[in-house]
Amino acid sequence: MALGRKIAYNVIVNVIMKVASTALALVGIGLMTRYLGTEGFGAYATVLAFFALFVALADFGLYQITARNIGKQDTAEEQRTIERVFTLRVMISAIVLVLAAVALPLLPYTHDVRSAILLVGVAFFFSSSYGLLNGVFQKHLRMDLVVITEFFGKVIQVAWIAGVMYLDAGFIWLVAGVVAAMAFNFAVIAFLVRRYVTLRLVWDLAYWRMFLAQSLPMGIAAVITFFYFKVDMILLSVLQDQTAVGIYGAAYKIMENLIFFPAMVMGLMLPILSRTLSTARDEFVNYADKTLKVFSVIILPIVIGMLLRADDIMRIVGGDDFDFTASALALRMIAFALLFIFFGQFFTVLLVVGNRQKQLMMALGACAAFNLIGNWLLIPRYSYIAAAGMSVATEGLVVFLSIALVVYYMKYIPRIPQLARILLANALLGIVLFLIAPLGLFSAIGIAAATYLAALWLTRAVSIDEIRLIFARDAKLA
Repeated sequence: MALGRKIAYNVIVNVIMKVASTALALVGIGLMTRYLGTEGFGAYATVLAFFALFVALADFGLYQITARNIGKQDTAEEQRTIERVFTLRVMISAIVLVLAAVALPLLPYTHDVRSAILLVGVAFFFSSSYGLLNGVFQKHLRMDLVVITEFFGKVIQVAWIAGVMYLDAGFIWLVAGVVAAMAFNFAVIAFLVRRYVTLRLVWDLAYWRMFLAQSLPMGIAAVITFFYFKVDMILLSVLQDQTAVGIYGAAYKIMENLIFFPAMVMGLMLPILSRTLSTARDEFVNYADKTLKVFSVIILPIVIGMLLRADDIMRIVGGDDFDFTASALALRMIAFALLFIFFGQFFTVLLVVGNRQKQLMMALGACAAFNLIGNWLLIPRYSYIAAAGMSVATEGLVVFLSIALVVYYMKYIPRIPQLARILLANALLGIVLFLIAPLGLFSAIGIAAATYLAALWLTRAVSIDEIRLIFARDAKLA
């Protein structure tokens, strides 16, 4: 299968399965908000914030540098890299899990919340272990196997939530569903990866020193990223109460379930961009520009829809007993953060491709400090409104700084092909959504989707050649 068609196939399958997984995740959120209420869901959101903290602490840049390196390696070198880095991942994850267990009594939460944090620590161990292996599937353009596995993991989690509600088993058993889903994902991915590499533990201290010299800046960047992406949830739980966390967390979970797309696409493109940057500059620029266009076509209608239908979205997600009006306000603000996250993901990955991890780390460090200070000062007075506002400001700062670094160090001037036509198509979408405001959410989504696709076609924002690319046997991203 030609490279262009392989990429197109992976994008299509990934989008379909991720959309299905997102739909399941929203069903799960809806069930949990109705079962736990605003305060209980706030406790659940707090627990998941610690899951993100564990992931950040154990990151060490292993995944991104592994994906970048094996994209240039032959089969033997790939095997050597994976077995050594996987061993390192298991060791680091185990250390983080032990440290978390030791620190649990110091946390200012109830016994149930502390126990739930330990549970998600176990889930994190499975998640971090199989997450590293995704680089292998990315290199071989078989991320379809990963997203299908994760879809069935999400099915298990939602079924678990429904079972807990039916049995009224309580908060701890609800969190245990995260462990079940991640354990399933790990088992399946570890089995599937055997077609490419043999998964085994290998001790190689010299190799780890060499590898960490490359990856550690990205690991520090991951911790820094946590402080500008998730620390607001933890600060809300400490400086306010779990009700405020629940209001903000419900809106935030909507955004979290949408940011799969830029991460997915950049994961697929990372090995290709790494290869073409040094060997075929024109192809690199072409791939980068087309990726920016894809991001624009996807994110702009999502933001418009969130701004115009936030109340309906949160009413469906939260239920009548949930404070969906307050969450809708937070969601409208977070929509702009989501816009920045899409493009921020693109430019930060470009900096990794260009081996500018240190410069990226310094930029993200400045953003983290800005976010931490802003949240600490503003949350006591403005609660979740401050958290949402700081998310927008921080993600905007990430985009601004990362673009500046990409232009300066990589000499790449970002360009979005047919941007004016894409904006026109989205303007037409916004007008239609405004006019059909009285319609129910799902009817509006159907009409909006048809309108947007028609507008893209009428404005020729997306060309026939780009559509034909998906089906052509010898397609190339030209």
